[in-house]
Amino acid sequence: ASDVYKRQPLDLVAVIDTSGSMSDQNKLVLVKDSLEFMIHQLKPTDRLSIVSFSDYADVLLPLSDMSASGR
Repeated sequence: ASDVYKRQPLDLVAVIDTSGSMSDQNKLVLVKDSLEFMIHQLKPTDRLSIVSFSDYADVLLPLSDMSASGR
């Protein structure tokens, strides 16, 4: 691939609603599946953070490299 089409590493923050409106188990399964899909699409140079929120925000995963060990 040409260097012209290489993208810069990215920092991605996934903010997950864990309030009562998300109590339906099917919604949580969809969120989990979506996160797994995202993780598999990220390059080793990318970083991911996961934040949950309901009444307050909680950092579940600080920015982490998506290298093999970081996944």
